[in-house]
Amino acid sequence: MDSNIHASVLAGLVEGVVVIDCDGGLIQANAAASSILGVDLHALAAAGPWWESFSPRRTSDGSRLDVGRQVLSSGEAVCDVEVEVELCGTLKTLMLNYM
Repeated sequence: MDSNIHASVLAGLVEGVVVIDCDGGLIQANAAASSILGVDLHALAAAGPWWESFSPRRTSDGSRLDVGRQVLSSGEAVCDVEVEVELCGTLKTLMLNYM
């Protein structure tokens, strides 16, 4: 897909899209993701280990979230994982899809 079309599609989505590599490095995030989370993901990534802002990563039932590792090892997508994160003193519930 042409990179301009790809960028336009991501920019037009109301859903937040965050793409990370196996080491937690931010590859891409659209503006909707930053807006939903209430943070500038690109600025966080430039500052260092950006994912620490979202720790501890837990599901809504309080269990540890290790879905990313599961998906990377199995190659099978897991969708609609409900996760609660606290950002700037506000608790947010997110639905995550791991692919």
